Amino acid sequence: MSSIKEVRYGSSAVDLFLSTVNDELKHIKPKDNYFHIDVVTEAFVAGEKHGKEEFIKTFTEEFKNQSVNTFLFTQNLVNKLMKMNYKVHKFFINPIQFKSIIGVDNSLLLNDDFVDIAYSEATMLENNFNDLYDNLFEIGFIGIDNIKIDKIYSDGYVFIHEIK
Repeated sequence: MSSIKEVRYGSSAVDLFLSTVNDELKHIKPKDNYFHIDVVTEAFVAGEKHGKEEFIKTFTEEFKNQSVNTFLFTQNLVNKLMKMNYKVHKFFINPIQFKSIIGVDNSLLLNDDFVDIAYSEATMLENNFNDLYDNLFEIGFIGIDNIKIDKIYSDGYVFIHEIK
């Protein structure tokens, strides 16, 4: 495992995300070499129809698009929450499983207004992602107090964006 990299707000966001993720993906291995049967079947059928090289190119581009949109959708939600004066400290992206975690003050997790707004917006983005890619995207929230960055990182959240 390589060292944890935290990105500061204000960087060339998408380029930095891609360079970080491309570097980190080299170190990630699928858990237990498990792939769901639907993924294997779909890959086989697509490979038969389009040829191996074309399939790999298409699959790679589609995967990259989904990873980038995981980042962009998360960043859009963070920006929206910040415009509503909710403090967001960090967000974490798992580019393999299309998941993100947004780190906020612990007190916000007990604020009914924040919970209603944040989860409504997150659900809308998750549904939009599903409509675009017919794939799952998950957004979660975590209190930033006593957070264990190394645990989040070891769970595949290799892109960490700190907001000042």
